[in-house]
Amino acid sequence: MALESPQASSPLHGLTLLRQLVAIQSVNPFRLVGGEGLNGKETLLGVGCETAMNLTLEGILRDLGFKVTRQLVCAAKNPTLEAGELPERWNILAQKPPAAGLPSKGSILFLAHTDTVDVKQGWKSDPFAVKEETVEGRVRWYGLGTNDMKGGIAAILEAASRAQPEGYTLKIAFVVDEEFYSFGAEVLCASPFLDDVKLALVPEIGDNTQDPSTQWIGLGRLGRSEFEIEVLGKACHGADAFMRKDAVNAVHAALSLGSKLATYCDAKKRHFSAHGIESINAAYVSYVSGGAAILSIPDKALLVVDRTLVPGERPEDEKAELQTLVRELQKSGQVDERAVITVRDRPRPTPACKPYFFSPELPQVQFVTALTKKHHPKTSYGIGRSVADENRLALLGIPTVILGPFGDGSHTPEEWVDPESVERVAHIFTDVIAQAGKQNFW
Repeated sequence: MALESPQASSPLHGLTLLRQLVAIQSVNPFRLVGGEGLNGKETLLGVGCETAMNLTLEGILRDLGFKVTRQLVCAAKNPTLEAGELPERWNILAQKPPAAGLPSKGSILFLAHTDTVDVKQGWKSDPFAVKEETVEGRVRWYGLGTNDMKGGIAAILEAASRAQPEGYTLKIAFVVDEEFYSFGAEVLCASPFLDDVKLALVPEIGDNTQDPSTQWIGLGRLGRSEFEIEVLGKACHGADAFMRKDAVNAVHAALSLGSKLATYCDAKKRHFSAHGIESINAAYVSYVSGGAAILSIPDKALLVVDRTLVPGERPEDEKAELQTLVRELQKSGQVDERAVITVRDRPRPTPACKPYFFSPELPQVQFVTALTKKHHPKTSYGIGRSVADENRLALLGIPTVILGPFGDGSHTPEEWVDPESVERVAHIFTDVIAQAGKQNFW
């Protein structure tokens, strides 16, 4: 579905845009196939479905007077998208400098992703059409992507249609694949497009206060790492389990280790606290496998530990602790010392997300907060418990503020956004664009 192109002089209406954007299918298939990466090496790449969405957004931005380029994320192997083949996949990079002839002292960036999760079972309405309901006296718009994050995209575009940057360059990046492995954000963060960015705003979901009258402002996110623990034993005929003293049952060793890992995860509960901002992490065993239910002693088992990290924690330290735990359990005889147990990072095609946090005392944060309070006096700082593209952006040292609409149900068949909050965010972004050039953080 294509949107009608607006005239450059005609401001856009975010809620009209949101209805039309929800109707555009941009579901991430969550599928990897082999392909050639941008470095020319064979690698795993994600199969995307953002093209229709990106073409629409690209046209809107051009009509609004932005210089728009496509940033290649992966080249097409075959556009028919048969099994094992890839479509071309690209980010949208847009920029609008100050009025002709005036210098630019840097840029601010608006970042959003154009993919959504898949259609979960249980939708009671068409996920690609906005359904309006009133709940507890407030209007909700239900639909796939309303909250994550087409509502945020609509707010960005409305703001971009209403303002002209003065003294700086306004940049917008719409990236692919946030819901899977962040292939788009990885390519963006490796590019010079971000070199002069002094502030990034991301209308992503966060830890809402469950109070629609409060505007949540995210100053960080937890990180997340996964660790595979492989257990190798020595097989024999199942009938010889007590006869073969050299047999090592990998599943038995994994079961012994698994109970200890559950206790270990419980002990990894961490609280983050800074400037009155509180958050809590997560740690759990997410996967256990081994054996084949046949008449053989199993010689292989696998466990996966999923761990979110608060700011200040490092994934390499967590892996070292797991390795130490395994050694101590085998040395003490609590886990069969004959098993060969290896702890490693779970393989993935992009780096795991590290945690970050920016102080509310930063000039950029104070600037955004002041404008937010102007439009909505009741605000709340927080740190997101889930990872997102901004984890990668923030590690470049770019002050990154999460400021999105109020909603809930993302990744469920009941995703919704508060349309009033979409307009509120659009108005805040409009003021940010209008006043950023006057600030002291350049």
